Amino acid sequence: MEKLSGISETLLITLYFRYLESKRANAIIYDAKSIEIIRKMGLKPCASSAAFYCF
Repeated sequence: MEKLSGISETLLITLYFRYLESKRANAIIYDAKSIEIIRKMGLKPCASSAAFYCF
């Protein structure tokens, strides 16, 4: 996957947090499309505090 920056990275962060919220049991919003996109991209939560997601 290519390195993202600027607007692309900002959009990915927003999408990822919509995904995380949708996965919670008591989610306020549910966004099936964000789940689909994040799964297709192969992103997963990172244990590192330096990054929100890992490839």
